[in-house]
Amino acid sequence: MKYRAAVAAIATALAVSLHPTSAVADPAPYTGVEINHPRNQFVAVPAEFHPELDAVAGAIGLIELRQAMWDINPPFSASRFNLKTFRDEEFGGRLQDVARAVGLDTKEKYATAPRIDPGLMRIAIQRAAEMSPRSYNHVRPANGTCQLGSISKCESVFSATYNGKNAFAENLGLDENVYISTLTGWGHDELDQLRASGGTGDTGGHLHQMINPLNTNYGFAHAALFIDGETLHYTVSAASPFEHIGGTPLPKGVYRGYVYRAAFPGETPTGIKNTFIDPWKGKPIKEPKPTATSTTMTTTSEVPTSAPAASPTPSRSLTTSQLPSTSATPSITNTPGPAPRPTRKFRPFPTTSRTAESTTSSAPTVPQQSSEPSSAQNPGVPDSSQSSTGSILGIVFGVVIVLGGILGWAVQNGMVQIPGF
Repeated sequence: MKYRAAVAAIATALAVSLHPTSAVADPAPYTGVEINHPRNQFVAVPAEFHPELDAVAGAIGLIELRQAMWDINPPFSASRFNLKTFRDEEFGGRLQDVARAVGLDTKEKYATAPRIDPGLMRIAIQRAAEMSPRSYNHVRPANGTCQLGSISKCESVFSATYNGKNAFAENLGLDENVYISTLTGWGHDELDQLRASGGTGDTGGHLHQMINPLNTNYGFAHAALFIDGETLHYTVSAASPFEHIGGTPLPKGVYRGYVYRAAFPGETPTGIKNTFIDPWKGKPIKEPKPTATSTTMTTTSEVPTSAPAASPTPSRSLTTSQLPSTSATPSITNTPGPAPRPTRKFRPFPTTSRTAESTTSSAPTVPQQSSEPSSAQNPGVPDSSQSSTGSILGIVFGVVIVLGGILGWAVQNGMVQIPGF
């Protein structure tokens, strides 16, 4: 069967082939995503993830980006394989034209159509775990023990499957949170490139993937990895135009522990480690210097690799209440609750898409408990009950004085007779 895929990495387009993959016995312990190598070929990498926060941050960033691009309405084209007619469907013109062609005929419908998929979240986290200075690209770590028959098959990003299903598009970035990557690095920064490509995504591929009306399912991840004595930060988005992968959501809260990838040729594997040795010694992870390097891979596939499943304490902490407010609400299949306090440090999320360093926030203000001592601790300050009593007595005295004045005037003018006067 013929497959078609287009890969845009920075400004370079590469052709790739999709290969059906099958689940094997050794998925990654934390993510459940297939590594396709025996466990004795795994490499343990100290890492920190916050899936719940990344899902919310990615969803909000995506909504804001799509709202902005709907108004800009850049040239846009996309295609998909119709599983009913077995023919390609081509869509073109401008972004709103493509969105309306697939039933997203309003700004709100288009911006809120994507949903966060638990399976794509796992794949995004696994791909983030596989990043390093050696593998910051759309190639997975692999060696001669690949269980798919050849190293090239294990190197394919489509071999990163969960429940036998894979993502169909991937973005990589070097930011320390996915909101900035989504809105800026994979978003507004590439608008001119997308326009220059005529909307095809041959350039501006990050933006094309994020705003493509055909992409309806997403997963997001930010990883802090400890590699060669240094903390490195990576962001990943995974997308699919087909029905969501589903599966079990990852546990809420911060994960700090080992994640696993396959060993490179010549690299010494660690296998599975039973005890986590925290290289950060329980301390918050320091914020890295900002970078603006990203790489993207967008694909258009005629047929999925398998049938899609039916929908079944840092010095400055960040919680979901501090995320920028938005008039639209993301549709999230794994709806996160209030995010726990993360153990890594972030730049504050900006309220505008163009100023990533801005520290202003439109999030609702959280009431703070007063730190002033009570009257029991500070007798010199009357408490509320004392103030209330004083106010009542003052009113009573005032009324008595007024009535006394009226009575005196009446007696003086002979209007009232008081015995003895």
